[in-house]
Amino acid sequence: GIENVVVSDKPDLQRMHQLTTDKIVLRSDSEFFNWRYKSNLPYKYKFYYHNQDYITIGQSPKNDTAHILDYTENDISSFEIILKCIRHTPSIVTLSIRTMNLSENVSSVLKKLKFKDNNIKDKLITPILVRPAAPNPTEEDWFLNGLDMRDINNWELKGICSEWA
Repeated sequence: GIENVVVSDKPDLQRMHQLTTDKIVLRSDSEFFNWRYKSNLPYKYKFYYHNQDYITIGQSPKNDTAHILDYTENDISSFEIILKCIRHTPSIVTLSIRTMNLSENVSSVLKKLKFKDNNIKDKLITPILVRPAAPNPTEEDWFLNGLDMRDINNWELKGICSEWA
């Protein structure tokens, strides 16, 4: 249960490093995390760990709203337990998550826990422009580890990519 969730002010880089995915994602390694969480942004970060999963939240010191910036879902039940733990945090009144291509597992847990879908994708179009680095790209240059970069369904972007607050 939630009593087994470990909460920290510092990232556990060993636990957070994710090696495999079937999506195009931001590289999640110790170099990235060290840079990301040591920058002087207005957020204070909390890291929640349970078994093989974690959730990172950013919270503005000015209010009681927190945003899920990064997470893993290796075991969806651990993801759910962590969310339940976060919901019991008195300093967090509102919790949000913004992501691109939310997995079906995460989506079902969020619905189960009564998260409201604001469906901002219909109200806001965020341009993401990609291009192969080759000076004169060929068709094969558009593929990264077998994934077509032009297909938005091959991407997974989370709040950690920016301060989506």
